[in-house]
Amino acid sequence: MTGVSHGANMAIARAFAWANHRTFVDVGTAQGDLAAQIALANPHLSGIGFDLPEVVPHLE
Repeated sequence: MTGVSHGANMAIARAFAWANHRTFVDVGTAQGDLAAQIALANPHLSGIGFDLPEVVPHLE
């Protein structure tokens, strides 16, 4: 999953105007790459990724 979306996640993390925000949530986070890329590109943000427990076995 992450391999397919990693490039787009990096673009989202850098292109969105995050300066006026302090927090974010990634609902349906899967392996968490979008949340990780947002946090790496925007160290002033605090965030969390959330997914349903039923999804976890498919990501391990």
